[in-house]
Amino acid sequence: MSVAIVTDSVADLPPALAGELGISVVPYNVHWGANDYKDGVDLTTEAFYQRLASDPVLPKTSCPSAGEYGELFESLASSHSSIVSLHITSKGSGAFQSACMGRDLVPGVDVTPVDTCSVSMGTGYMAVEAARAARRGAGKDDVLAIIKRLMAGVYQVYAADTLKYLYLGGRIGRAKHMLGSL
Repeated sequence: MSVAIVTDSVADLPPALAGELGISVVPYNVHWGANDYKDGVDLTTEAFYQRLASDPVLPKTSCPSAGEYGELFESLASSHSSIVSLHITSKGSGAFQSACMGRDLVPGVDVTPVDTCSVSMGTGYMAVEAARAARRGAGKDDVLAIIKRLMAGVYQVYAADTLKYLYLGGRIGRAKHMLGSL
């Protein structure tokens, strides 16, 4: 049996690549007005950004529940000897903690949640390389060593066209918004 690789939809993996590599992607929840969506399932990235530009109501997100992780871990355990689950930084999301609780819901299943200390495709890149190693027959310890090595070398820089959504979503304060928008 092999190592299963799991990540979240906020790792921004193209669905075709995740499918090709056998990476299980757990969708984040998007709450928009009275509607709830599963990221990448009920709401595509394109549809999200189109609506963001025109809807005066801002969306809110939440990470998958411990139960969602637990169910996936349990189903993967029937065909894999261990599971490595990669998540964006615990400093900005509760997904890592949720995955740890999900692991605790399935005693006897070998699950190792990893806080990648990264976001977006930084986490996605690690999941891709972990899945490639697992497909080559690498064991859990080797997969974790690859992830650890990658974590030390992933650096991300972001540039935003506008600070509007960071400000409205409460990620930056008024002073930073005003200064950054000059």
